[in-house]
Amino acid sequence: MVQLNMVQLKRVGIGSALKVTAILSGLMFAIFGLISLVFQGLFLSLLSSGFSSSSSFRGSGSSVFGAGLVGLCIAYGVGLVFSVVFGGIFGAIYAFFYNLVAGWVGGLEFDLRRVQSASDNLPPMQ
Repeated sequence: MVQLNMVQLKRVGIGSALKVTAILSGLMFAIFGLISLVFQGLFLSLLSSGFSSSSSFRGSGSSVFGAGLVGLCIAYGVGLVFSVVFGGIFGAIYAFFYNLVAGWVGGLEFDLRRVQSASDNLPPMQ
């Protein structure tokens, strides 16, 4: 028979939730924002090449691309800062409400089991 080791998460530290969600939000934005930045840059280069081949906009393709690329990089940096700040704030808010609800109905329950690894069977090193 398997013995269950149920434990309950009663409280989440608001400060630790703020730090963890701020870093996670920043990492997620850094990765997916960079992917988005690359695709937007490719689209912008297609637009700028269309301007450079047009006779009425001759020479403005590189300026459109340069200004657009600078704008995209600034938006990426601002978005990264906002993602970290608001991700941390929302993480702290979620932790506060989790603690409130866990006090009313109980916390999340986890079934924890120790998994024996292959190194547990090896004799100790001398």
